[in-house]
Amino acid sequence: MPDIERKISEMGLMATRTVDETLDAYVSDSIDDVQRIASHSDHVGRLSANIRKDILTSMKDDVDTIDTGADYLVVVGYLKRTADHATDIAEWLVYKRSGKIIELNPGSSSFI
Repeated sequence: MPDIERKISEMGLMATRTVDETLDAYVSDSIDDVQRIASHSDHVGRLSANIRKDILTSMKDDVDTIDTGADYLVVVGYLKRTADHATDIAEWLVYKRSGKIIELNPGSSSFI
């Protein structure tokens, strides 16, 4: 499933970028980049949905990919949650700095 593996790699890089930027914002106590953080997390969510469809299609078309596909679904879910957690931290930073409660990525809390 090389195409799916490439997409998972891209998703992992974007999730890492989301975490890195969130940590930078936390260390600098800045909320200037929270919209960019939210955008990265949203991108991870869209990748997650697309990859999930690809995995399920592959599993339906070729039963030999079921075990690997199941593992990939778990990995994709964890990467998505990682980006979601980073966004939660960014939301907390906004609250800490401004006293405002915001939802940067509404409706994106599902595992996969």
